[in-house]
Amino acid sequence: MQAAAVAKALFARMGVDDRTAISGEKGAPGTFEFERNWYQFYGAGHIAGTTRMGSDAKTSVVDSFCRSHDHDNLFICGTSTMVTVGTTNPTNTGVAIALRACESIVKAASG
Repeated sequence: MQAAAVAKALFARMGVDDRTAISGEKGAPGTFEFERNWYQFYGAGHIAGTTRMGSDAKTSVVDSFCRSHDHDNLFICGTSTMVTVGTTNPTNTGVAIALRACESIVKAASG
C-alpha cells in the first residue's frame, strides 16, 4: 500500500493522469472471455524471467548478485532475473534485487 501511495504522489507531482480505471463491460479493454465468462485484468502483467538467476551457469544467466556468469563486469538487475513470481506486482522485489547488486558492486569496487 505504501508503494502505491508513493507512486500516486510522484505521478501527481509530475502531472501524470491516472489511467488505471478499466471498464467492466464485455469486450472492453482489459477484459477477456473464457468458457462464456468475462474476466477483467489490470495493468500490463508481471514481467519477469528471460535472464534467470541461479548458481549454475549452465541453467542461469546471472548469480545471486545479478553478475553475469559470462562477463564479470556485467550486472543485469531487475525482475528479468526472477524465475517465478506470485500474484502481486514484482516491482518491490526487483528493487531489492537491484539494491543487493549495488551493494555487491560497491563492495567489489572498494576492495
